[in-house]
Amino acid sequence: MNMYCEKCGVKNNRTSEYCIGCGVKIKISDTDNNEKKSLEIKKIPNYLGQSIILVAVNLVFSCFFLGIIPLIFSIIAVFYSLQIEKKVKLMNTIEAEDISKIAKIWCLISFFTMILFIVLSIIIIIILISNNDSMILEYIQEYLDYVNGRRSY
Repeated sequence: MNMYCEKCGVKNNRTSEYCIGCGVKIKISDTDNNEKKSLEIKKIPNYLGQSIILVAVNLVFSCFFLGIIPLIFSIIAVFYSLQIEKKVKLMNTIEAEDISKIAKIWCLISFFTMILFIVLSIIIIIILISNNDSMILEYIQEYLDYVNGRRSY
């Protein structure tokens, strides 16, 4: 949408602060201010997609006993991500930005703890296999048979 300069009548972009024809500061009405605020609010990331993906991935990994802690962290990230849109609708940009930062932090914490648990699990498996202990290898084989449905308990 465009608006016209009150001094020279030149057509200006609605987001412009100064007239492109004469350079006078353009007066912005309250409705224009609300539009500018809503444009700023739309730029606040909510990290909902990232946190939901983390929940799904951590849910899969928690089934393989790789830790439930990253799953809890990703659920917390979803909780904060869902609050952002409520603050945006109330035009509370400061709180929305703060909650967005908190959601981002929880997403990062969840991601890095997931990576840590995966690396630790791989290290433990390597250590167990390198010991060549037949009892451990039999236990791993029984577990794999159980997971693959070849054996029931």
